[in-house]
Amino acid sequence: MIFVGVDPSIVCTGIVAIMDGEVVWERTVDDPPRKKDEPKKGTRVDPVRLANMVRGIQSAALLGWDTSHDVVLAVEEPFIGKNATAALKTYSVFSAFVFLAQIETYMHQHIVALLTPSPANIKKFVGVREKNFVARAVFRKWGYAADDDNLVDAYAIARWAEAEWNATHK
Repeated sequence: MIFVGVDPSIVCTGIVAIMDGEVVWERTVDDPPRKKDEPKKGTRVDPVRLANMVRGIQSAALLGWDTSHDVVLAVEEPFIGKNATAALKTYSVFSAFVFLAQIETYMHQHIVALLTPSPANIKKFVGVREKNFVARAVFRKWGYAADDDNLVDAYAIARWAEAEWNATHK
């Protein structure tokens, strides 16, 4: 069984796959930076930017892990907070993952479960109250470190999925 954790974002999405507690695959999908002659991106959801992220996510998934195992996919729910515009953008990426999970042929995987933990559930699972301390707690608990916080968050989400799956399927 492979457990895939996804930290969705419109700027940089982290994806980590673990099997038997070991990282088997990890990738960040970044929105390409804007060129000097391009107009500044507005506050609304930019369809081109979203399409780039979805294509990046699809290609990351296609080039990813061993295709002979079942997959539990966990995509963190976006944090809403007080910024509805930011939440809408992040929900767009979140929706792309949900869509991909429903159409398994994109990933050539058998996705046995789609889990959507809240950010609060992940922080509680890791043992912290604030997002700033997730990376430190993940390193202390499992020895995983990455240069990108999106990968650390995705790793924590994958570990959460593994724990949830094992608790309900033993």
